[in-house]
Amino acid sequence: MANRFRARNGLTLMELLLVLAILSLLAAILLPIFSTVKSGMRKTRCQTNLLQFAHAFRMYAEDWAGRWPAPGGRRGEWNYWDPRLEVYLPGERTMDSVWCCPTLTKWKCQWPPRSYTMNSYLRTPWDVDPWTKCIYIQNGIKPKQIPFPKETILLFEGHGDWGRNDVYRCGNWEVARGWPPNKVGPAHSGKDNFLFCDGHVQLLTIWETLEPENLWYIRRFRPGLGD
Repeated sequence: MANRFRARNGLTLMELLLVLAILSLLAAILLPIFSTVKSGMRKTRCQTNLLQFAHAFRMYAEDWAGRWPAPGGRRGEWNYWDPRLEVYLPGERTMDSVWCCPTLTKWKCQWPPRSYTMNSYLRTPWDVDPWTKCIYIQNGIKPKQIPFPKETILLFEGHGDWGRNDVYRCGNWEVARGWPPNKVGPAHSGKDNFLFCDGHVQLLTIWETLEPENLWYIRRFRPGLGD
């Protein structure tokens, strides 16, 4: 009687069901692990991208009298940071390049793809508010003018206009991925990667860039410097 229920490979029906149950259990255990590993790889690649940008900013300053390019603002302006740094970075500007975090999957814009946005306060003069009104300031800042480079954001993972899959060239926390009003949430498990002016990369929530100390301004609200 048992032979009637024996599968062609020699397994009984009960044994076959047991094997399927074990495989389902293993899948339930391993899939979240694979997802976590994949997420970690995307985060690490994004951090590596930003470290290459840190090197590019250093090389640019060496070639341009110790000054960084301006953060940007006006459409198509060559003087701003992203076109100025292209010659210091490897490869073409594609979705698979150093310009894009692996979490960026869509790009609908006439300009080449880019995940990263420059801190708009890094101009001369600096700390101009609102940041949307300083886009005509085309003079970049000198790194030596930044009193707290380890606590001042240089590049961050940004977002673009409503309803479009692009990224602002410059801005402050209001155009960061993790800012609550934005439709685009954080890229890496509730946090985003931030490149600081001293060249290190840190994974933070948007609130950690604002409290207890604002990490966006160059001199405003800084201890001992006043407004």
